[in-house]
Amino acid sequence: MESLSTEMMLAMCGLYVIGKIMKEIPNFPNWGIPLALTVISCICTPILFGGYNIFNFFVAIVAVGITVYGDQLWKQTSYGIKELDKGEDEK
Repeated sequence: MESLSTEMMLAMCGLYVIGKIMKEIPNFPNWGIPLALTVISCICTPILFGGYNIFNFFVAIVAVGITVYGDQLWKQTSYGIKELDKGEDEK
């Protein structure tokens, strides 16, 4: 169980980097990034955990979920703070 967190962090970092690379591809739609990351995670994450079974697929889904959620939380919080600052300047 101790290696679970290490491998999960490795999977999440890899998924984050892959997502950022996909974001830079000109004709790749933004809505397709979470779907592509889910497929990549379901294929690659079980390899990190030693095989394809139900638990490892669950870990793959959780890893991509945390990665996408964390990225969106960061973006939307940053955007919200900028909007608040801009609104205060106009007063």
